[in-house]
Amino acid sequence: MTEAQAIKLAEQFIAQNGYTDLPPDKTKIAYETIEGGANVDETLKDRHDTLQRTAYGAVRGRKAGSAGWTVVFRCKHPADRNERSVGRAVTMNLDGGDARVEHVDFILRYARRRL
Repeated sequence: MTEAQAIKLAEQFIAQNGYTDLPPDKTKIAYETIEGGANVDETLKDRHDTLQRTAYGAVRGRKAGSAGWTVVFRCKHPADRNERSVGRAVTMNLDGGDARVEHVDFILRYARRRL
């Protein structure tokens, strides 16, 4: 999968999982590792409108150096300077499989800016 395809998939993924201002798809919810199988309505309430719809940047590779893609999103309503310097990342395999939102922040300067 190309970088552009990974970005498109990640943008769809965060929207369907309730991180943007768009309505989520409750049939396709993917939980973060720290969420487990939490109440879907509470999870979606906590996630709603927290990330910008379009990706900030991308990096080839996943956590711990494994093959794949990391697509980074800025927080939509950063509270302070620190929150403006970090975002959230969607990671996936090179073929787009095993997509997930990582529960740790991603330092934006480490992403290759898309814009």
